[in-house]
Amino acid sequence: VIETLYAKARAKGALGGKLLGAGAGGYLLLFCAANRRHVIMQALEKAGGQVTDFDFEPQGVQTWTVSR
Repeated sequence: VIETLYAKARAKGALGGKLLGAGAGGYLLLFCAANRRHVIMQALEKAGGQVTDFDFEPQGVQTWTVSR
């Protein structure tokens, strides 16, 4: 399934991608030009993919507590 989604994304203009996460779930993070984003999203949703919006956080993760 992941190979199919990746191939469809590349065919629609994604320049590359990376798998994130492990176990029973995860994400396929894709890199593309901004003007190709909507085309790639539509193709992946049509193929059964689920698109998730996210933002990068310049301060890093702020929700974890680290104990020593």
